[in-house]
Amino acid sequence: MIYTKLSPVGIDVPLQSIQERLFSKLLDKWSLDESDYKSYGRCYRNTKQEGYVPEMYVGEGKQYQDLFLDDNVSVTSFFGCEKMPITNRAFKADVHLIFAVNLNKVGKNIEHRADEEVRIDVYQVISKLPSIEINDIIVGSENVFREYTAWKKLIPNRDMQPYHFFRLNFTLNYIPSFCSFKLK
Repeated sequence: MIYTKLSPVGIDVPLQSIQERLFSKLLDKWSLDESDYKSYGRCYRNTKQEGYVPEMYVGEGKQYQDLFLDDNVSVTSFFGCEKMPITNRAFKADVHLIFAVNLNKVGKNIEHRADEEVRIDVYQVISKLPSIEINDIIVGSENVFREYTAWKKLIPNRDMQPYHFFRLNFTLNYIPSFCSFKLK
């Protein structure tokens, strides 16, 4: 299931285009049905009693859902963005893209833990997109969820088979007045 905004503006336009591209390509690459992959756009870093959590607005009535891990699906992904500096009318955002993957369910017929293969699949899709400079691929729950302090209490199986958490940090260059493009 892909969760998108009806009328995205600003940074959400290029992020939604990236999200749609990833969703389509990874469904094919990992032999998944749409119901196996929960793909979210830009999340919000909200505070709860346990600490900071990534949350996504998912419905009317101010309904938010935290995005750490859903055992009922094979893959969950979401974007986060805290800083969007402006230079000469262009925006340059520091974005992170976090994945939670059940490695046993992504169509990889591999005997060993397929964490590296999954990261390479995502990298191959996103590295071909315009206006993106990939800075890092991060592993290890402490690093992947560094802005989201509640993960220690809310994720029971921390990056242990079959689950794998990873993060791509990238810089997104965009001009808001031209944010109506779609990737082909």
